[in-house]
Amino acid sequence: MASEKKRKSERVEGSKSKEQHGAKGHADRASRANPDISGEEGIRGNERGLLENAPLIGLIAVVVVAIAAAAVIIPGINPSFSTFKSNFQSAPRIAITVKYTNATAYNSETSCFTDIVEVVSRYKSPSAIDFYTIDGNNCTYSPTGLGHQINPVTTNASECLSKAYSEPGIFLNYSQANRTLITASHLYIYGNGAYYNECPIAVDLS
Repeated sequence: MASEKKRKSERVEGSKSKEQHGAKGHADRASRANPDISGEEGIRGNERGLLENAPLIGLIAVVVVAIAAAAVIIPGINPSFSTFKSNFQSAPRIAITVKYTNATAYNSETSCFTDIVEVVSRYKSPSAIDFYTIDGNNCTYSPTGLGHQINPVTTNASECLSKAYSEPGIFLNYSQANRTLITASHLYIYGNGAYYNECPIAVDLS
């Protein structure tokens, strides 16, 4: 009789052990299938996912900011040019900045600059036109604009750019590839010698 009771007890304990083991196995499988409910391991998994995708997230952010900040201009087609032109013409002071690295670039850009000033001076006093020439880290400009009393001052490029950015303006840059970028107050032109010799922007500003 005692032997029979012992065998029954062993069968009950074995059944309980199987049930406990089965429940644990089910929980482990559920944890692997649903990482959100796996405690610290799930949190670490989410962190790894964010880190792995950080470069892509950063690239998307840069693209969105770039698209919002500037657009390629096609004069007469892109309405943003009309916005820039209106702000440029109505501002009390404007800036024209020439950035160059050699004599070829300087001569090409200043040729176009002359055409721009000739057009702009029809509706704006030369003394209200600030002109900056930037060669590397050096900059030359006249605090009194392009009026009759020109007093050139030499300073660092960052100071000139800070002044130029504070008012509507045009930035001339030498480049083998022609392109133009625009914001509501600033026009960035990148052109080669042929572009500056023709200087179509002067016609667009008339």
